[in-house]
Amino acid sequence: MHGRAKAESSPVKNISVGSLPWRVTYDNAKDEVFVANSGSNNVSVVSDSSNTVVTTVDVGTQPDGMAYDSGKGEVFVSNQGSNTVSVINDTTNIVVATVAVGSGPDGVAYDSSKGEIFVADGDSSAVSVMNDTTNTVIATVGIGMWPAGVVYDGSKGEIFVANTGSYNASVISDTSNSVVATIPVGSYPHGVAYDSGKGEVLVANYGSNNMSVINDTTNSVVASVPVGSNPDSVACDSVKGEVFVTNVA
Repeated sequence: MHGRAKAESSPVKNISVGSLPWRVTYDNAKDEVFVANSGSNNVSVVSDSSNTVVTTVDVGTQPDGMAYDSGKGEVFVSNQGSNTVSVINDTTNIVVATVAVGSGPDGVAYDSSKGEIFVADGDSSAVSVMNDTTNTVIATVGIGMWPAGVVYDGSKGEIFVANTGSYNASVISDTSNSVVATIPVGSYPHGVAYDSGKGEVLVANYGSNNMSVINDTTNSVVASVPVGSNPDSVACDSVKGEVFVTNVA
């Protein structure tokens, strides 16, 4: 059942990181959390055992989206202000590559089947496809306006991208690196998540205060769930069958 989290629990610990922390990703091989600090142009690496910052890694300007690449043991960080992606080795916590992508890169997703990274180029209305072995862009896929959130659907071998400016979601095949469907959703869609238990993709619609539920077989919206004001990000706990949505206002 889809639902919203209730703010009833207190945090275990507050951890000081950089300026304007924006996105996080979890590295389960190292039991570490990577935090993109948009205002200080770096990434904080937090140990989930001690709940302390173990190091800080300088990246590009205005780091935004992040994804953990379990195949390479690397974290990919989109730098919105410098139109690049920083590749961080999670053993050395050093940037091993800086890759030029499109303008205003935002969301990032890792495709474990292909060993590729998909980056939403927000100001280019496109998605850059990166090979994680060569750390080069191997394809650029044109999609809707202002793409933001990106998620990988492993059961279908597809990438779902929320296009904030065109009120729809693009579905990209990771075999052909082409758009195979465009799905109307709510206004100003932003965050996306994949529910492996249901075979559904969840889209938070910032402008319409709801969440679109997309069936990944039919590529159609099967439900529209009211949430709070200005939903921005969404995450799914497939084990519990619960969905968590952040409401900005």
